[in-house]
Amino acid sequence: MYESKLISKESYTLLNDIRKIRNDCLHYNQNFKKKDNGILKKEALSVMNDFKEMLKISLGFKESMNLEKFNEIVTAAVNELGGSENKHIKNFDDMIFKERNALSQLFNLDITIKPGTELISRESIYLVAEVDLDFKEVTLIDTANEFPVIIDLTETNISQIKDMDLVENDIVYGAITSTVNSFGQTAAWTLTRIKKLLPI
Repeated sequence: MYESKLISKESYTLLNDIRKIRNDCLHYNQNFKKKDNGILKKEALSVMNDFKEMLKISLGFKESMNLEKFNEIVTAAVNELGGSENKHIKNFDDMIFKERNALSQLFNLDITIKPGTELISRESIYLVAEVDLDFKEVTLIDTANEFPVIIDLTETNISQIKDMDLVENDIVYGAITSTVNSFGQTAAWTLTRIKKLLPI
């Protein structure tokens, strides 16, 4: 995405830092297992701060918005989650819920999916922005709206990608799916079908 000039260098660095921590956790590798709670809390706070910076770059702020208040909410949620008494934050999901509500108020933007929706599926033509088999993911850009999506790959997906020699800048037909969590947001995106198309 950075090479295609879809995002700035600053955005690329922030997303890359988030991805490294996220993948470490998602794939539960040996490096993640060695981390103590102090390191995990520090990384969680780092991810949220990087995410806030990304939102500032992508969406901007209105003068009436209060970034200081948002920072207070997020910091309090992280501290409460790791605290011994933990009176207000029940679990990690509860922290996500509070952060989502804070973001909605901060940007005056509803980031939830219609109630009752359990599954989101989309079929489109995508540009392959990145193939990272070490992290078991591929980044696709929807040619219809230029929105990027990071797909978590299964072993079957990886075999398919290797068989078709998929590389950056290839054009593919893809069908992707994500479950909707209890907060009305998509979780990990998965690849249900993919077909490499001939160059236009």
